[in-house]
Amino acid sequence: MKRILILEDDKVTQQLYRMLLADKNLHISFCGTVNEALISLMKIPFDLIISCLHIEARNCLQFLQLVHYWKTDIPIILISGNEGLSENTRIKNIANDILIKPVLKKEFLQVIDTHLENVPESRIA
Repeated sequence: MKRILILEDDKVTQQLYRMLLADKNLHISFCGTVNEALISLMKIPFDLIISCLHIEARNCLQFLQLVHYWKTDIPIILISGNEGLSENTRIKNIANDILIKPVLKKEFLQVIDTHLENVPESRIA
């Protein structure tokens, strides 16, 4: 079963993601803070990280940079309402994909599927 870490502090958005991904055979861990995400990442070998960048913005960016350099094989998808985000070089160097809200269901699922298809079988338990 493939594992996704979703860093999102809004409970309604967490529910939305849970509903969108309900038909997939995935283990999903939701974290509402950067600290929770870091602890989860140390315990579980995730196959994908999805994050809202605006959670504790500075800490979130530092966390994602750490993941990018420490666990280079884990794809990172950022979701934001900031249209200019995709032009930010620092962000582009961290994220494998950037989705701008509102995100269509088809686009959301397609990006996730694309990254999970590339997960090495050796990481899947």
